[in-house]
Amino acid sequence: MFVQSNFVQSNKVTCAYQRISPNGQDWAHAADPTDPIAPQVIGWLGTALIVAALLIAGLAGISALRRRGPFVLVVAAAVLTEVMILVQAVVAVAVSVNGQSADEPGLFFAYLVAVVLILPAALLLARAERNQFGSLVIVVGGLVLAVLVVRLQQLWGVPVG
Repeated sequence: MFVQSNFVQSNKVTCAYQRISPNGQDWAHAADPTDPIAPQVIGWLGTALIVAALLIAGLAGISALRRRGPFVLVVAAAVLTEVMILVQAVVAVAVSVNGQSADEPGLFFAYLVAVVLILPAALLLARAERNQFGSLVIVVGGLVLAVLVVRLQQLWGVPVG
């Protein structure tokens, strides 16, 4: 939600829009400033997840171009990325239980569930199809994961990138 504010500075009226969180606080100050871990952990971990998801998609894409199924490095990277996803999910739930929440908590947790499930689903489908199409499934899963993590960061209010 945006709220319009008018400021008068030296005979000139300036209009500014300020993003307000659902509980009515200024968005820039919606998070608890005494909690040093919440926004930073979700921010840097989200950026690491985006990079890892794109790396997985790239490695699986190389495998697909070679007309092969996903190789061990892709699966290992996916497992490591899933561990990071679970850490982010635990941190997000813990922070939300402590009173901080995203703009739209229901939508945030729906995205969080999708993020947790997308990579294991892609790996299971790729395991069933052990050829280039299995690698393509992982490519799509990695790209979707990157987009979902960006959306999670937007919902949380963390600057992306």
